Amino acid sequence: PGDSLLLLDARGHGRRESACGRDVLGLFEGSFYSQVLPYQTLAADLQLAAGYRLDPKDALYIGGFDGLRGYPNHYRTGDRRWVFSVEDRIITPWKLWGLAQVGFVVYADAGAVRRTGGNFTKTYADVGAGLRFGNLKSTFGRVLAISVAVPLVKEPGLDNYQIVVGNVVRF
Repeated sequence: PGDSLLLLDARGHGRRESACGRDVLGLFEGSFYSQVLPYQTLAADLQLAAGYRLDPKDALYIGGFDGLRGYPNHYRTGDRRWVFSVEDRIITPWKLWGLAQVGFVVYADAGAVRRTGGNFTKTYADVGAGLRFGNLKSTFGRVLAISVAVPLVKEPGLDNYQIVVGNVVRF
């Protein structure tokens, strides 16, 4: 229907070195957006990645940068990964000095990574909520997000929450 959007992306790369594959990486991502309700967007994103003899620059991680906002960046590494995120984004009519539009977000993330040549880690998950400020004067439409994410799978040395601030919106 006209109030929903589904985006699919698949890509990969690799090279042949000494008669075998090297830095072979396949990625798939699917994102779904629904704006059935006014001022509200429901969004979901699924990422699947698989690699073989990866170069360090293409290592697969899970953590803050890679979709698990309740965990530190580069929390776990491996050669296979899946991450699923769902968000409820609410845009208010409130504007700050004509520069930014205020919104709210609540989200949940889950994911796991397969340690190179081993088994998948346990499924890590988090929940979070925060504010979104849409830049009304930007040509690029940047959004500044400030949120707090709480990991649901606790491990020794892991903080009870992560404060997430940034202008990178993954999906």
